[in-house]
Amino acid sequence: MKKRIVFEVDDVLLTKEPHTDEEYFTDVFGDFAYPVLINLKGSLKEYEKLNPFYDYQSLSSFLTYKTGIEINKRVIKDWVEIIGNTVDYMNQEAEVILEELKERGYDLAVLTNWFEESQIPRLKNSGLYSYFDEIITGSKALKPHRIAYDLANGYYTPEEVVYIGNDIYNDYIKPKSYGADAILYDKDDNHHKTIKKVKSLSEIKRYI
Repeated sequence: MKKRIVFEVDDVLLTKEPHTDEEYFTDVFGDFAYPVLINLKGSLKEYEKLNPFYDYQSLSSFLTYKTGIEINKRVIKDWVEIIGNTVDYMNQEAEVILEELKERGYDLAVLTNWFEESQIPRLKNSGLYSYFDEIITGSKALKPHRIAYDLANGYYTPEEVVYIGNDIYNDYIKPKSYGADAILYDKDDNHHKTIKKVKSLSEIKRYI
């Protein structure tokens, strides 16, 4: 019997304003922002695979190495703060499905790969924070490392937990490899139909 449902935040419950990173790094570095922005997404993915959690100093050193531009801790902290204070686009179905799952007695949690100083304010600003019994951010542990899923499981066994996210590897393959269930949020229908997936959050009721 499933007892806990673990959600990803980014591009599942909330979507960040798309130009936030571009505007911030352009403001900081001007014409030198391009090598930062062109490498940013891939560099963060690489960092997450190599490190057990997000740390300002190690991320500063890593991005400086990957881009060839000095990105100090202050730049990282200001970036994180701006993301936390930016108004997000909320998935229109998010509040409805969370309310229904809560009424049905499920324990709800978040496992998300970014700094706590951004993710907690974003959830609070959206009004979704109160639905969750536990929030595990990248400041504590990073997907795809097993410790992240162990923390997100809480007191429940993997068999009692369902993960819902949009990343085929982090949110579907890895939790299933550790014994949990998973539902891929695939709103653009990009993945094979044999995968347990949904195009809208309301559809997850078919599986739980």
